[in-house]
Parts: sequence; C-alpha cells; structure tokens
Amino acid sequence: MKTTAVIGKNLAFLREKRGLSQEEVALYLGVKRPVVSYYETAEREIPLQHLEKLADLFCVEVADLTTDQPTLEQ
Repeated sequence: MKTTAVIGKNLAFLREKRGLSQEEVALYLGVKRPVVSYYETAEREIPLQHLEKLADLFCVEVADLTTDQPTLEQ
C-alpha cells in the first residue's frame, strides 16, 4: 500500500476513534476541511509539519501514522 494511503487510513481511524470531525482536525491544523478529506483519501500528500501535529494530537509517534500496522492502542 502506498504511504499516502496508509497515512490516510490511519488518520481516519484515529480521528474517528477520538470522536473528532474532519472540521475539528482541520481547525487544529489551520487548514480547510476538504484538505483533511484529501489526506484521508490519499488525494494529497501530507506535509511533515502536519504529520507531527497530528501525532501530537493523537498521542502517537509519526512512525505510527506512516506504518501499515501502527501501534494505535492509546
């Protein structure tokens, strides 16, 4: 699986697990809601600064977001 697809899958999983909307994540990142949708559907690559912020938001390592089998039991 392509890295952007893995990140998108993990991002959607963590966002839903935490009960957050795409709008809430977008506000946290300082982007518009469609950008988060593009990240989740792998239509856009996610910048490293956003990966780092999302890792902080979800209390995981950046590597967990980019790995096909992340350790997401937080």
